[in-house]
Parts: sequence; C-alpha cells; structure tokens
Amino acid sequence: MMTGSAHTAELLLLGYGQLNSALANSLLDEPLQQGAIASRLRICAVSRSRRDLVTPAGSPVDLEHVAMDLRSPDFSRLPERPLAIVYCLTPSEMSPKGYREAYVAPLRAILAHYEAALARSADDGPAPHVFFISSTGVYAQEDDVEVTEESPTAPSRFSGQIMLEAEQRLQASTLPGTAVRFSGIYGPTRLGMLRGIVAAALGQAADASSGGEQETPDRSPFTNRIHDADCVRVLKFLLQRLIDGKPLDALYLASDPSPTRRAEIVNRLGDHIRELPPQQREQLASHFGDSLSKGGLPEGSGRAGSKRCMPERLRQAGFRFLYPDYMSGYSHIIEGLCGGPERS
Repeated sequence: MMTGSAHTAELLLLGYGQLNSALANSLLDEPLQQGAIASRLRICAVSRSRRDLVTPAGSPVDLEHVAMDLRSPDFSRLPERPLAIVYCLTPSEMSPKGYREAYVAPLRAILAHYEAALARSADDGPAPHVFFISSTGVYAQEDDVEVTEESPTAPSRFSGQIMLEAEQRLQASTLPGTAVRFSGIYGPTRLGMLRGIVAAALGQAADASSGGEQETPDRSPFTNRIHDADCVRVLKFLLQRLIDGKPLDALYLASDPSPTRRAEIVNRLGDHIRELPPQQREQLASHFGDSLSKGGLPEGSGRAGSKRCMPERLRQAGFRFLYPDYMSGYSHIIEGLCGGPERS
C-alpha cells in the first residue's frame, strides 16, 4: 500500500462468495472513512470463475475482479502491498480434503507470498493485515457453557480441526492477522432453518413435527447465530479500526449476544408466522414453494454440543449489532419475504 492522501489503499478479497461479495457491495454503497490513509479504496476480488464487476460512477471505491485458482503458485496479478486481505474461501466438498484445499493449502501459499514480499521490501509501508474468516466450530464445549475468545479450543470434528490449523498458521505468520469466528450465519439468502419452521407452522411439512422427535425447551441445545448483514458490519468495523490505527486483536468471536435454545426459536417463530395475516402467510409459503414439503429439522440440528457464544471483544471495542437477537433478525427477513421493507 502507498501512503499519503493522494494515493490508493488496496483491499484484497480472496474468495468472492456470499460474504466477500456482500462486503464489496457494502463498501461501494458506504465507503470506509479513509482519513489520511488514502483518497481512494481499490478492491481486488479474487475467485476461480470470472465475474464482470462494475464500479458505480463517482464512487471513491474501485472494484475489479481477478479470475485465478489460489492453489496456483503464481500470485503476480495480486496487489503488491494491500492494506488488508480478507480470506474467505468455501470448500468444494464437505470432507477433510475439501477443507484442506480451501482453508490450509491456499492460506499457507498466500501467507508465504506476502511474507516473502515483506522481507524483500520492509520499508514500503505497513504489512498487509490478514483477516481469516473462521468458525465457532473450533469450539467443542458442551453443557450450555459460555464461550468467549478466551475459551479453549479442542474440536472433535475435522472441519473445526482444519479451521483451527489454519488459524494457527496465521498466528505464526510474520504478517499481522485476525481470525474472525462467525457462528451460524442466517439471512435473506440463508433460509434453511426458516424454511423448516415455516413448513411446520403452516402445516405443509411432510411431517408436522419437523422431522421426528420434538424438542422441549429443557432438552434443546443452545444455538448461536449472526445475521449476514452483521457479518459484513463486523468486517467493516474491523477494517475501519485498521485504517484508524486502532489496535486489533488476533481473534474475534462474531455471534449475536443472545444465544438461544433451538426449541425457543422454533416455537416463537412458529407462533409469529401463524399470527401473520392470511395474505402474508400465503406470500411466505409462495416464496419457498415446493421445498416446504421437505420439512426437516432446522439447520444445525445435527451439530454436537450446546454452548453460548459471547462476542466479548467486539462489544468491548464498541461494536453494536443491527440484529442483536434471532427474533429481530428473522422477523425482518419474514417481513421482507412478505413484501415489506428489509433493513440492510
């Protein structure tokens, strides 16, 4: 990155799936306050498939896409010294092989590339700050225990183990880095849990009990969630701290501060849906269409353990959630699906 108000700061987005594309769009709509860092922000988005991206006229943000396979050792088309790197890849398959190919091997290569560049030209400005998008799956706590950034990690599943391995590689890097552990992400395009609840509430599931034995509040595990709009806001918040020269921790747990038992979510949202006017219930059912007949337990029902994730460091840093609990988030999603306005 070149310093000085007449120059451009660069943000490298590695992986251009739902989260990073939403981040880029949000930065185009509401740019960061860049202060003395630069007069413009240039976003370089990288994914394997080609994308035609357009920068709005008059925007202080430039957006371009680079189609490349991050498993390739040739990174010559990437920015030489970005301000920050947001690493958010998606596994090609839910297997140890798929996870390693997404989270470990490319991350090692990227870190090695920029570590070498930093060693060659240490006087060309600050080192890129790497934000690695991780998961609360690295925790294995049970018995409803509260979990924070200080809690130990001992994942029993391959997914959590591999994510933790990637975090540890970042921690060992000579580059500054931050792992952001998101909990269960939901939103207007992540409706797996809501679909099952709608199906049961409207009596359109093949099994009205939503897939078998019904949970009761006293035996239901805690579920931890974050609206995808807040995921973007978390990343923008951390990027703004970087630009402002404020300290960044090596780890943030990003989950709304209201962990809730799954049975409560299912019951309360089900009641909310049944209380909607008939026309809105019809609109909601129409949105899901034939998929309602699949029914099924809410997403996350097969995950082991029950813990309460608390975003202590984000709260201490002054971050405020747009959707601080599941009800505020899901009720606005339902409102949007029924034709009402949706906050973003």
